[in-house]
Amino acid sequence: MFDARTLTLRRSLDLPGNAIESAPSPDGRLLYYTSYYGSQLHFLDTATWAVRTSLQVGAFPKMLTVSPSGRTLYVTSWTSGTVSAVDTASGRVTWTIRTGLHSRGVSVSPDEKRLYVTNAGETTVSVVDVLARKVIARIVTDKWPRHTAITRDGKRLYVATQRRSLVQVIDTATLKIVGSATLAAGGPRSMVLSADERFVYAAGFPSHALGIVDTYSLKSVEVPLDLVKGSGVAVHPDDRQIYVTGWCSQDVWAVERIRTGAMPLPLGRAAPRRYRYPRDPTTRYHEGCPTPGRP
Repeated sequence: MFDARTLTLRRSLDLPGNAIESAPSPDGRLLYYTSYYGSQLHFLDTATWAVRTSLQVGAFPKMLTVSPSGRTLYVTSWTSGTVSAVDTASGRVTWTIRTGLHSRGVSVSPDEKRLYVTNAGETTVSVVDVLARKVIARIVTDKWPRHTAITRDGKRLYVATQRRSLVQVIDTATLKIVGSATLAAGGPRSMVLSADERFVYAAGFPSHALGIVDTYSLKSVEVPLDLVKGSGVAVHPDDRQIYVTGWCSQDVWAVERIRTGAMPLPLGRAAPRRYRYPRDPTTRYHEGCPTPGRP
């Protein structure tokens, strides 16, 4: 856990399983995270930092998102190709359906009636009717769709595709692709919308950079970072900082967004832009990461 402004390390936790993705509850009292190899979902109490609930979901769970009401948590599972709905009050799986090959990214509509799930192995986005608990449509995308982000009004869905490094824009009323941007930072691993929805931020896996897409013009720029294989990306609620992690280098970077007329935050020696934590030699490294202690 880090201070969001200074990147000062506040606390480290030894959690059950191997945490792969996480999402907070709307009130911040719980942190939900998936354990990839254990095929589990965990509820972490942020007051005590103890795991309150653990439950089995699909095989090799990946992404998760919380419904706007906070009552339901949706979890995709890579190997089983499914999405599961979890009741956050009881901590129980209420239903699971298959969406396609290698389910990963997931977004829920603001009215909570639809889910959008990327199927990386099928080059599609499945549209799920939540009440009927079934796939009602499939949208063909570019190859290897990985991540999604939906606007607050639910009218636009952004999909990051890794093969040709695209961010595709889907009109959720027509379920048609209405725009596309090529990311300067190639191979988007994950993606997030800025709080004002003016930009899409994507972590570039092979480019080791932060990609930024203007949602108005669909033009993109790249911010190179001294990390190895950009992986996670998040944005501060006030839109001032974007956080990027490195898959292989164990880095956390903060990139500052400065609006016209705004003063920069006091980054530098007092509040470093970067935190690098030591690599654990017992950790398994994937995706071509070098062996610890070797170049």
